[in-house]
Amino acid sequence: KDLRVFSSPVCFSLAKHLKGATGRDVAASQLAEALRDALLSAGDGGGALASALAKTHPGVRITDVDAKAGYVNFISTCDAAEAAKQKEKKKESGRSGGGNGGKRAKKKKTYEKKSLTITMMRSEFLEEEFDLFVKYQQAVHKDKDLNPEDYKAFLVETPIVYESIRGGASSDLRGGAGPETGEHPQAQAAFFMPCAIPTLESFGSFHQQYRIDGKLVAVGVIDIMQSCVSSKYFFWDPDYSFLELGKISSLAEIDFVNQARRIQATLHYYYQGYYIHTCPKMAYKADYRPAELLCPTSLEWFAFDEALRAKMAEHGGRLLSLGNDTSKQSEFTDLFQDEERTAAKIVEAGKHHGILCMVYDKVISMSKLLQVIEPAYKSQIEKQSSTWMASCGPAALEMLYKCA
Repeated sequence: KDLRVFSSPVCFSLAKHLKGATGRDVAASQLAEALRDALLSAGDGGGALASALAKTHPGVRITDVDAKAGYVNFISTCDAAEAAKQKEKKKESGRSGGGNGGKRAKKKKTYEKKSLTITMMRSEFLEEEFDLFVKYQQAVHKDKDLNPEDYKAFLVETPIVYESIRGGASSDLRGGAGPETGEHPQAQAAFFMPCAIPTLESFGSFHQQYRIDGKLVAVGVIDIMQSCVSSKYFFWDPDYSFLELGKISSLAEIDFVNQARRIQATLHYYYQGYYIHTCPKMAYKADYRPAELLCPTSLEWFAFDEALRAKMAEHGGRLLSLGNDTSKQSEFTDLFQDEERTAAKIVEAGKHHGILCMVYDKVISMSKLLQVIEPAYKSQIEKQSSTWMASCGPAALEMLYKCA
């Protein structure tokens, strides 16, 4: 028997639909847990779902249902012998006209095959990319004040000098040993990608365009340096959200590093930027393994293994040091403790009531916001906003606190 895991993102669509229909902001993770409990309570790890699978996929049996980060995961086993037996039985039934009154079975719906391509070009302003960027920012991040100049400063202009890898000034940068030496074994194993990956030709800043049948659906902005590829930003067409193009781009960029190292032996790191344990938009980076984190106090790299993940979870992602050396922590400990004391005083004095907040593109005072939100969220909002004020200082009263 084969053990298989199927992951469904349906709760993200449900959360979006509920928000549009009722105005309530329900987390996909909450819906996923509720769906998991409903399926498990039906018995046999899925009840009605298991019965439906028995008809459409003979030999497949749901053994367990789990929910994590908004996804519903189905753990199943497949009995190949039973599946083959049922398939043959179905064929015999179709030939004899049995089971459906002699009627011909409905033809299965087919879909036209699409072609995905990834092309890479030097960082420059293109109207087509800017239009996609605006569409993405407005739909995903609710940004409205977008203009070409800010876009250029963010994703087009770069201080990195372009250097050709084939010949010229950078020909001596290739390094000695190739990937066959085993110097960095993690970079050797490539995986299957649904399309060709661009070839490394020079260092610099680049835009990788993702197209489906010629239509631009996503852009990945990367910096290529001698030892690593830095994934700077990725934006995609909201109409294609069901494809989860962000995951495809991460895998494509990892594969790009694997292949590039055959040309540039010193290039074998993939840098995803900052990791924030408590922010879902940043914590997804932990899904790609093996990985390393840079300690903020010792500036040493630590393997992001299960032990470190457990440590991060235990402390809510707020760690002074990733290692066990506490000798360098005193000044950072004082800084954190001062910030916490200041935040507590802000809440006690009610100073946070005076700040302005932006919630779904609407500006409202914190005092008004605390009156209308559910009590369960009040303490969390107060803690987050007061910590923000403690970090920003007096300037916070002149700033806008954006609630995600």
